[in-house]
Amino acid sequence: MENTETKFWNFSQNNSGGYFVEDKEKGVNEEVIVEAKNAKEAWERLEKIGSEVDGFFDYCSCCGERWNDWLDDSDGTSEPMHYDTPLDKVEKSMFRGGCFVHYYNGTIKEFTYKEVQK
Repeated sequence: MENTETKFWNFSQNNSGGYFVEDKEKGVNEEVIVEAKNAKEAWERLEKIGSEVDGFFDYCSCCGERWNDWLDDSDGTSEPMHYDTPLDKVEKSMFRGGCFVHYYNGTIKEFTYKEVQK
């Protein structure tokens, strides 16, 4: 059996056209985290996810691309993170309410960020 070392890559959706593309069934909202062997494979997995979601690759002339593939191998993390914060510690914000994690084995898990404590 192959020993596969994987990492997680975070793709934050650009608010192109003033909206986010969402599809809970396919595991897509404003942020998608993908587990993969390397950055190239993470982007390829994101493209495969997007190929099944209407509007996933919509482009806005003023806002630009909805998703960007600017990653390199140093960007992966050992666990799913929102920037440098573990998902169970992330607080909701105006444009970020949660994410979907696409694990290497095909499992998709939704995470809802915590309400801000006042």
